[in-house]
Amino acid sequence: MNAIQHLNDVFRQQSSITCLIDSIDGRNFTYATVYNMAHYMGKRLIDNGACSGNRIAILCNNRVEYPILYLMCLIYRFVAVPINPAQSDPTIIALVELSNPDFLICENATLSLKDLFPPKIPFWSIDNLIMDDLYDVNTKGFDTDYTVPLSITFTSGTTGMPKGVVHTVGSLLGNAFAFNEFVGLNETCVFYHVLPMSYMAGFLNMILSPLMSGGILVITNGFSPLMALNFWQPIIDYNVNTLWLVPTMLATVLKIDRHPFARNYTSDNLKYLFVGTAPLPPTLRLDFETRYGVTVMESFGLSETLITTVQHPIHAPLAGSVGQPLRGIRLQFGSDDELYICGDYHMQGYLDRDTHQPDYTTISPCYETGDLARLDETGNLFITGRKKDLIIHGGVNISPSWIEDVLGRYDGVVAMAVVGSPHDVYGETVAVVYELAPGYTTEQVESDLRIIANEQLESYARPTLYRHIHELPRSSTGKIKKGDIKEWLRAHT
Repeated sequence: MNAIQHLNDVFRQQSSITCLIDSIDGRNFTYATVYNMAHYMGKRLIDNGACSGNRIAILCNNRVEYPILYLMCLIYRFVAVPINPAQSDPTIIALVELSNPDFLICENATLSLKDLFPPKIPFWSIDNLIMDDLYDVNTKGFDTDYTVPLSITFTSGTTGMPKGVVHTVGSLLGNAFAFNEFVGLNETCVFYHVLPMSYMAGFLNMILSPLMSGGILVITNGFSPLMALNFWQPIIDYNVNTLWLVPTMLATVLKIDRHPFARNYTSDNLKYLFVGTAPLPPTLRLDFETRYGVTVMESFGLSETLITTVQHPIHAPLAGSVGQPLRGIRLQFGSDDELYICGDYHMQGYLDRDTHQPDYTTISPCYETGDLARLDETGNLFITGRKKDLIIHGGVNISPSWIEDVLGRYDGVVAMAVVGSPHDVYGETVAVVYELAPGYTTEQVESDLRIIANEQLESYARPTLYRHIHELPRSSTGKIKKGDIKEWLRAHT
């Protein structure tokens, strides 16, 4: 059975069963209602000039209608372009210019963003797309094509500039189907969505995978430190048994949660707890498992290649492993141990900035991850390091070269290096180590650099640590030795 047929079977067999729950106002939506709403939203756009292949930019926060918009795109062969409205205005403008959408959908909270874009782009409020009364739709199901694009999501890549990653119906549904098959997700699962819906993990891991399982998906506003204060109570109230979290969330819940009965519930009822998007420190994993009596299942994946490996729930996880590859994925290794991912779920390519179409020259049968890894004799993957010079802050990839380019123009520094500094909650934070220019003081330089960072960098990329060094360590060819800088930073922090 292919993934599209499986999704059709789920919506047919589960038609009268609850599909989505809005935890904010308690509304429940059956699978039939969700399909009808998606169909109706798409029809409204079709009636206003939309057609197959149109790109629909979504500028909304987490809400129960977000998954329905994704399904609308699947039904009508639109391309979903989710954009996080919390980003800076210049970044949002850049993403819209890159993706060149045909329609923009917002909500009341993001309506002011309309002024950022040319009037030629139709701008819709999601509230105007929602039907007033439920009615039956005579439907053929999800009658689509594996090869057509379904989503354009964004990643900072290695240059610091956003890259549009194009995925097809086949890669996305096929990957979600393979993941569910491998770990055993089915209609008994009750999911709790706390990831940002505008990013790939929030779409693939916590919308497509739950819908294809036939389970129930509980929608929230998304994770925050305030939510962590009462993190487990809604999970208990809705009988949640399946979670996807990132290491930052684990660390925050550990620090803040004071629920007296959390362990009683989690140890008996939380069947699946998956963690991904960033490396999971072994001590954090152990502390969380000990506190809540659960097994954390680590995974590995990229926006370009989707979920690649995951630890199996039946087998005891191997320390340091990110699990075994899904069906349809082959792993290869370069002479320097760089991991290459080969398989069925690759992107169509990055968007070309001039043509706004996928650049097929940016893909190959095996994707070079930039991660160093090894595979043991049982097929478990271990990530041993990073070839790419990236900082991973709370699951977000940050390019040091981008920050160095922005801050390095300042006259008060002779040279600088941007590196990741270990952090208990975020995994890494951004640190700047610099050589001071004559005539400047460290106080003046660091104050000025903070101002520049606040004006020109996204909030997640702004350095939190500045350290002056007399001379940056360099190789014989003059290249700055960032490994040595990290060691020096650990000794001087």
